[in-house]
Amino acid sequence: MPESAALAGMLKAEQEDKEEEDLKDLIGEMELDEAAAAVAFREAIAHLSGVLEQAAKAAEEAAAKAAKAEEEAKQRREQGMDHAWSVLEDRLAMKQSSDETVESLAPAGQGAHLDNRDAAGEVMRAPLSKNNEAAVSPSRCA
Repeated sequence: MPESAALAGMLKAEQEDKEEEDLKDLIGEMELDEAAAAVAFREAIAHLSGVLEQAAKAAEEAAAKAAKAEEEAKQRREQGMDHAWSVLEDRLAMKQSSDETVESLAPAGQGAHLDNRDAAGEVMRAPLSKNNEAAVSPSRCA
């Protein structure tokens, strides 16, 4: 049995080889119109050139679009930073104005204590009572 399978495989391979040789002979005997082949070749090259030009144009447009998007993002970041800086300056100006107002309203030599800061500039906190209410010391009220 194994011998017959091997023989069948060899016969099939030989038949395929013969069919392949017949096909090669047939192709070799065909007469090709060289002018028609040249025209078809030129048309194919022209088509490929057009496709390459379109691809190059699309790549340029994509690069320009990406550069524009990057520039817009940069401007948004800069505007955001400018806005943040402006807000910070406004708040600092308000704080300075508030400090100046407190100093102008305080009796001479006591302005530093009206904004809850001690002489060293540290924020003073009143101790909390049992009811979580700020305890007021008589010395601070005077």
